[in-house]
Amino acid sequence: MIRFIDVSMHDRNRRGAPLDWAAIRAAGFGDVAIARTTYGDPGGFNPSSPYADEMLLGAKAAGYPIRIGYHNLIHGDQNGINRQVDYLRRRLDECHATSGMADIEPYDELKSNGLWPRWDDVQRFHDRWYALDQRPMMWYISRWVWSGWLGLPDLRRLRGPLTNASYGNGYAPSVAGWASYGNRVPNVLQYTSTANVPGASGATDANAFNGSLAEFASLLNTPVSGATPPPVSVSPAIPVYPNYKPSDLASPLVNTHTNYAHPSETRASYYQIIEAANLICEVHGLPPIKVGEFALGSNTSMEYTGTPSQQFLRVTDTRRPLASPFSYHMDGRAADIAALRGTYGDALMRDFAQAVLHYANYFLEVFHSTPYAEDDGFYVKDGVIVSSSWIGDDVVSTHFDHDHLAATYNAMVTLTAALRAVLESRIPVLGGMIL
Repeated sequence: MIRFIDVSMHDRNRRGAPLDWAAIRAAGFGDVAIARTTYGDPGGFNPSSPYADEMLLGAKAAGYPIRIGYHNLIHGDQNGINRQVDYLRRRLDECHATSGMADIEPYDELKSNGLWPRWDDVQRFHDRWYALDQRPMMWYISRWVWSGWLGLPDLRRLRGPLTNASYGNGYAPSVAGWASYGNRVPNVLQYTSTANVPGASGATDANAFNGSLAEFASLLNTPVSGATPPPVSVSPAIPVYPNYKPSDLASPLVNTHTNYAHPSETRASYYQIIEAANLICEVHGLPPIKVGEFALGSNTSMEYTGTPSQQFLRVTDTRRPLASPFSYHMDGRAADIAALRGTYGDALMRDFAQAVLHYANYFLEVFHSTPYAEDDGFYVKDGVIVSSSWIGDDVVSTHFDHDHLAATYNAMVTLTAALRAVLESRIPVLGGMIL
């Protein structure tokens, strides 16, 4: 079992000086540091979070490998949620944090202004986060908040470790604070808010994780000494296609798996598509997808001369109001994903398209053409893999510089759940508890 503290400017103010992370480590709270980094919407209610840089950079200087910046989520519309995600991502980078945590609490100042976070806010924050960033997000949702303020939701909806706060009984594995709620067992227990921690303050929040540092790091995809990287095999529970040569397809391939791609159903938003695409990348060992790096067109035809480790996939197009009425882009129901053209970029786009075709039966459209003589491109229409001759020259000629994806809402819900199950199955089990 490991223990660690989470702090804010209140700890700094009580101490009257910068935190002493070496003393904190000597007191038994080493290797993991959590500090408040952001609060609220920078376009609205936005209390300051002083000392975040000082605390997290101080923990880094003291050799703490896991540094988590937390955000106090508030209620808002989609634009407000987007700003909160962007705000946290920027501050995590500035503070050299390795992961983030969403703090879901109905503080008095939020209740009085109607700004306490609802379950819908939590879900939209989750979806926006994973559409843009692949650092796992922790979720500070205490049992009493889950039951009294969020409406008893199914917490399996959230990807990332769960923290419960339950004070007065310690942190032994047998105490009630570790009991499941929302169909999940909490990964972390905050067991007191009044720990006397040398180097911090006499009233510090203290947490426990019922496992090793390496096991906790694996939940956050953070490399530490002794941590074992997860395997990259795909669970057989997800229907996958065997390897094939696209050039052998003279007509649509009959799909023997359940077809989830029904054009008459509600279409998925590009956020959902990007989330599923990132999970596919994670399962298949491809680099994560970034958003907003460059626009489609001349930039994507530039020759890339860097190394493979510097190349990555980018989202280059989603909503296109002036698109054809027959295009899923017209109302933001498609995503284009690209890499800079060249030896590495062309290969990366091909590898991503081939990974997506393992799940062809979940997509309304997958289009990608390649310059390679040994293949015929990668094309899916309404859940069925088709050949270039079937899809037509107009599609083939316009999809060399990106991968195009479109899907239905239900298909993406099903696929993301299945892919998450694959990733969760790689997490070790300790003492009968999924960590």
